Amino acid sequence: MQRRFTLLIAVLAVPLAVPLPARPVMAKPYYATPAQVAARFVADFAAQRAAPMADYVARDANLTVPFTPAGPQVLRGRAQTSGYFSQLFAKYARIELSGVTITPAADGQTVFVEALARYTTAAGASHRVGNVWAMVVRRGQIVGSRSYSIPE
Repeated sequence: MQRRFTLLIAVLAVPLAVPLPARPVMAKPYYATPAQVAARFVADFAAQRAAPMADYVARDANLTVPFTPAGPQVLRGRAQTSGYFSQLFAKYARIELSGVTITPAADGQTVFVEALARYTTAAGASHRVGNVWAMVVRRGQIVGSRSYSIPE
């Protein structure tokens, strides 16, 4: 009986003496910071690229434009956001931004973007507008935004 017990202990001890392979450490996913997302937004806005915005606008985002000629607009999700910016960009031959300031808020999710924009039509007519965007960014995507434009 003692032999069987010793054999059992020996058999059980062998696997314990062999080191187990280390479990791979799962890297935390990288998400762009709110300031990085805002910088991408500014670059895409100035280059009049609506399609890339779908990469960093959340599927269920609510982007509010409170003051438009048609009244307040709430853009829900990527499709409406892309459609809105595509329509806006189609109206102008060129959009130039200057004085861009990106200011992250203390909450770690909100970022404010200020810029002066010159919108120029294909006919050469232009006007300047002061823009302020307040964006909420989570996991590298804009989940909410309010956009204010003030004609100069």
